[in-house]
Amino acid sequence: MNTITLQEIDTKEAQRNPPYNDWLSLRSYPAFGWYHVQLGEFQKAKTFFQSARDRWFKNGDPYYIAEWKLEFAIPHYYAGEFKEARELFRDAAGLNAGRFVVFEAKLSRALTMLARTEEKLGNFDAARQAHEQSVATVQPIRPGSGMYRIERADALCQYGSFLLRQNEPAEARLAFQEAIQLREATATATHPDYAVALLGLADVAAYQDELTTARLHAQKAIEVLETALVPTHPRFAPALVTGISIYYLAGEDDKAEAMLPRLESILGSALGPEWDPFAAAIKHYIGILESEGQGDAAARLKELAERELRVRRETAGI
Repeated sequence: MNTITLQEIDTKEAQRNPPYNDWLSLRSYPAFGWYHVQLGEFQKAKTFFQSARDRWFKNGDPYYIAEWKLEFAIPHYYAGEFKEARELFRDAAGLNAGRFVVFEAKLSRALTMLARTEEKLGNFDAARQAHEQSVATVQPIRPGSGMYRIERADALCQYGSFLLRQNEPAEARLAFQEAIQLREATATATHPDYAVALLGLADVAAYQDELTTARLHAQKAIEVLETALVPTHPRFAPALVTGISIYYLAGEDDKAEAMLPRLESILGSALGPEWDPFAAAIKHYIGILESEGQGDAAARLKELAERELRVRRETAGI
């Protein structure tokens, strides 16, 4: 796949719109940084974000500084540089919270990523606190207002996943259920993030041996993704892991095996940001399958994860 150099971006911007070169750079550098994050090329992504630093810091506005720190932390996080990411997410959250006018969605995102980073570092109490702050940040502005409902749904999904990993399925279920209600209330039930909430409920149901319910949620999640995305999109990976695992748990090995080629067709290339939900789904269902005496199925998932991890490391240079 062709990549674009920093010099080429500067040249094209200067030719296209000289008076707004700095402003365009504010947007184009992070955009190409995210392009490389999606490809799993985290070191290249950091180069683009780093090159945007002076432009974003130019006028000293805390909004732009917070935005840069939040964006620059992302490739650090996905490259496994969690201590560096934590400091950047903390700074971004602090700068957003300290503004006279707080952008709740930005603050919530910074807090959620801080929570995920603290969990990676084994600081579970700090992770819980940041998740709770993130959810509390994105309340409706006034009673009956739909504003920030979508961002609250996203924060709840992340919190629900954390709670399930902490063996708190009842609390996790409540978080996912509220996220689904918010998505449906805002007519965003066709968005791929709606599938995240459905998969969360499927994970909770499978954890509690409610396989019929788990299957229904997983199937609906895959249907949502099929409506919104191309069939090989990386976001299918965790959904397919969930569906395959539930079939194995239900004793329907033939259906599980029939889905495996589709999952394998998505794997083999870097999943980018979708590595985290994919790896979490793999770990979740390996644990359940092993506890149910289905070691062969668990080993199959483990093999897929190890293969994809090698691809991820080769692509990212980590």
